[in-house]
Amino acid sequence: MDCDFILFGHGHEGALRNKEYNGDATVSFMPAVRIQGFRPGEVHEIIAQQVGYAEFNVVRHRSEMDGNVYLLAVADGVTPEGVDLKILGEHPRPAP
Repeated sequence: MDCDFILFGHGHEGALRNKEYNGDATVSFMPAVRIQGFRPGEVHEIIAQQVGYAEFNVVRHRSEMDGNVYLLAVADGVTPEGVDLKILGEHPRPAP
């Protein structure tokens, strides 16, 4: 089933992503890309970025704003903050 997720962790702080979801306890998404800027004549360290997918735990969140349940994808050790504000800003579809 096609579902919307709000991602927290692996560089994501409330990003909306869409994915086919079959009810598993975890889902995989690409980590967030870190943008690097360079100016001519300056020496910069290149930031290595992970290639591939990162695993997130699926969490069902009931919004205090509209009462709907939404799917979150949360990395291990991450505590999502401002979830309802992220939902308000990103407009995900409620969980099935």
